Amino acid sequence: MASAESIQECPTGALLTHYNQEICGTKIMRKGIKIDFPENNAPAYIDFSAVALGFEAVTQNAMVNLGTRMGSDHIDEERGTTLLEAATLGSLLDAGEQEHAAAYAAEQTRLYLRDQEDAENIQDNDERIAEVGLEVKDMDLKKIVFNAFFVNVNGKQIGQPLTTVL
Repeated sequence: MASAESIQECPTGALLTHYNQEICGTKIMRKGIKIDFPENNAPAYIDFSAVALGFEAVTQNAMVNLGTRMGSDHIDEERGTTLLEAATLGSLLDAGEQEHAAAYAAEQTRLYLRDQEDAENIQDNDERIAEVGLEVKDMDLKKIVFNAFFVNVNGKQIGQPLTTVL
């Protein structure tokens, strides 16, 4: 039986089991369980049978960081943003406050990811973050709906461009 770390087989039969190894001829620095964001506006879902690799794993880490309250992670107290705190304190009542909080959370996330890259000595520009964008689209007492995008150092973008120019 495969171990818990044995996650995915590539087409050539090589098995991805450890961080920072080569698989299918490509060095993989980061991996995670795949969160699928369908293009047809269907709800996002976690696909336990797939693996997010490289920049896709970086963007998922960024999404988690955006939704984490600053200081609430007891393992990594640097993780998180002030976005949730602003929402629960009622600080996102108008469009200007929402734009400011979203831009600040995006920058907090970009800086957090850059610190992680430096700590892990990530050299591959495909896995290094260059830009994070975030805008609040809607919110109520139960959720914040937002649009986010992430760009790596090589210019690859995941997510949709913002509709609001900050």
